[in-house]
Amino acid sequence: MKNSLFIAATLLYSGLDVQAATLKYYYDFNKLNGNLSSLNDNNLAGETAGAAVFSGGGWINYADGYEGKGYDSRSDGGQLTLGSADNGLGLNTEDGFSLSIAVKDFSPGHSQSTALWKGLLTFTSGSGQTMYLQKDSGDASSAGEWAAYCGGNVGNWANMTISRDSFSNIIITFQAGELNIYLDGQRRISASGVNFTGDAQSLKLASTADTIMDDLQLYSGVLNHDEIAALAANPALPVPEPATAALGMLGLAALSCRRRA
Repeated sequence: MKNSLFIAATLLYSGLDVQAATLKYYYDFNKLNGNLSSLNDNNLAGETAGAAVFSGGGWINYADGYEGKGYDSRSDGGQLTLGSADNGLGLNTEDGFSLSIAVKDFSPGHSQSTALWKGLLTFTSGSGQTMYLQKDSGDASSAGEWAAYCGGNVGNWANMTISRDSFSNIIITFQAGELNIYLDGQRRISASGVNFTGDAQSLKLASTADTIMDDLQLYSGVLNHDEIAALAANPALPVPEPATAALGMLGLAALSCRRRA
């Protein structure tokens, strides 16, 4: 019986550590009708999620997404920003935060001899710093490379591209200067000492980055390897809340005790 209790306790406590991240916002864009006002209907994280403040203007583009509609940034339109200087996102850089998003590249090609870099995702901190992803528009036959910046280049996806035929999953995790960026579950960028401090005040989605984005998820805390793998397999399926994961492990613990009694 003591062995059973030990196993049960081990399962329970390991279950409590299964997830360190908590879902704050989930926007699937399915109810997007082109106007900023419609975006508040897309917060699927529940009543306990923070209330993001949308800012921008003009028409918000949308197209077929990963599941349902997606945010289409291929043409000039309204700039979508979650959060603001007066009402942040409720994400702290010391505790850490994570972003998961489904992305499909769409590079119409260009004839210029130099790269045409476009911003994709931009985080702004309470200290006035910015941390962002950029992409080259590529040429007529292929998409361009991607890079991460924060007051300087902190990493490149050399010769890495996002598919133009299907959606890929991008995950960004950040905590106390440690930045990691994953593409379809594989870490592609890792940087230490990134100068991004204070609260994460806002997240801006590009309006001209030649991409379609869907199923944007923001978490407080850092996603672990199992959660990153799960989101890579299905970016539209949020990882379970910590309490849910703990209860699941508690059920396994109780079953173990019952079988050994």
